[in-house]
Amino acid sequence: MSDGLPDQDEARIVRELVTAGLRYLARISASQASVRRILLRRLAKLRPPEPGADPAELDQRPVELALERLVELGYVDDAAFARGRGRSLVGRGVSRLGIRHHMARQGVDRDTADAALEAVADEIPEPELAAARTFVRKRRLGWHRPEPERAPNRQADLARLLRHGFPPDVARAALDEPEDELG
Repeated sequence: MSDGLPDQDEARIVRELVTAGLRYLARISASQASVRRILLRRLAKLRPPEPGADPAELDQRPVELALERLVELGYVDDAAFARGRGRSLVGRGVSRLGIRHHMARQGVDRDTADAALEAVADEIPEPELAAARTFVRKRRLGWHRPEPERAPNRQADLARLLRHGFPPDVARAALDEPEDELG
């Protein structure tokens, strides 16, 4: 290499990695960390490490260059990924705490995740309560149980919501208010 520019072999590998990243992103929305993992696996196939060498020692510059290009083109955007995933998880009945854990596993930093949760709160009124109600409905808890089973199972239902990261006041509200009576 000269002048910090990639040589022809490295440029070819970067192009292949960008193509692999685009194919991956065409199927699924992903965070930067997830795309980086995929590109590292692809790089190991394109440029296998020497026998007996540690795969972690592999030169990761092509991966970083490909990832920079994908970010520059707008295909990888952690903030957009976090907003979309946050909306989706609220709709699936996941608590704010559960969403934060999910984002951390996906490699999204805490500030980005918190900003995404605030954006979701602007779009969905009371997202934590909406998620808790979805959780209750999907698992047939509270008002979604037959009448004779509600009172005997109330504490177990409440405990289940609390174990899934919902605050106590939200959990009680989701169990106590039938959805059809809400405006």
